[in-house]
Amino acid sequence: MTKKIMKRVNVSPKRQITIPKEFFDRMDIRNNRVQLCLDGKRMIVEPVDVKEDLFDFTEQIRMRLEKEGFTGKKLAQKLTEQKQLVESAFGQMIKEAQEEYMNGKIISHDELFSEVEGE
Repeated sequence: MTKKIMKRVNVSPKRQITIPKEFFDRMDIRNNRVQLCLDGKRMIVEPVDVKEDLFDFTEQIRMRLEKEGFTGKKLAQKLTEQKQLVESAFGQMIKEAQEEYMNGKIISHDELFSEVEGE
């Protein structure tokens, strides 16, 4: 069983806290990003998986769907559908990029973003 530890930390005037090193190391925070969950007056801090963080557009999709008038179960259903489409599109983009790399096609940062911006 994992040993439970607690520690009091100060909150700065800018609402910032410093995660004690022992906590940071045990949480295995790899990309300097965490997810916060508020449960009543308890704040839960969890490390964010790098892959998960890069491809998670849940909040943006949810906000757009709410603006379109979706609520409740219909919102949840549409959110799931939209997330699957985004994940599929990213998967396809990664697959295509890997194939191009394997075929020797390497493009610069400027070339990539000129394609994205339509220049």
